[in-house]
Amino acid sequence: MESPRESWSFQAGDELGPPLTTEDGPDELTYTSAAFDEPTALSGPITATIFSSATATDTEFFVQLIDEGPDGSRQYLQRGMLRASHRAIDRGLSDKLAGGTIYRPYRPHTNPIDITPLEINEYLIEVFPLTWVFRPGHRLVVKIHTPPLVDSFYAYVPKRLPGINTIYHDAKHPSHLMLPFVPVEANDLGPEPGPCSLDAVRCVP
Repeated sequence: MESPRESWSFQAGDELGPPLTTEDGPDELTYTSAAFDEPTALSGPITATIFSSATATDTEFFVQLIDEGPDGSRQYLQRGMLRASHRAIDRGLSDKLAGGTIYRPYRPHTNPIDITPLEINEYLIEVFPLTWVFRPGHRLVVKIHTPPLVDSFYAYVPKRLPGINTIYHDAKHPSHLMLPFVPVEANDLGPEPGPCSLDAVRCVP
């Protein structure tokens, strides 16, 4: 997960930035859900909890959410990002559910702390809020990768030595997403848009 790559957020228009590149690569992990059998809506904040170790003393994570259609087309919906050394959270200023679960972490960004190589750490990554309806036959794809080399608004300049990141998912290290599912009635939806037909949504046919 350490080579630079290009990816896109939903805000970018076709007239901005370099050519779109979205090839799968060795520097990412991809998780794909089963196909939805009925319209399924998300609306609100999203978090990704990742248990990871790294060979370097610092690293970055990008978590990208994608809608994959039955024809294989992909619409890039939203993403979140975190530098490991800025993982500290102020629980008092974070937004929490009634049970205390944080759904929008507040990070002070005042005292970056390097990580210990090969030590497993838990990272709570905020994925920016999203409202979207997955139509029947579509799948949710989640990519975890390093920052894009360049996108429509930013150029990411590496400031650390390359390394290897390992993501864990087991009983002791339950990496997962917290998604804001909301009710939706199929009768309330209009016709399904054609592949790559929406404005301001990055899509790969």
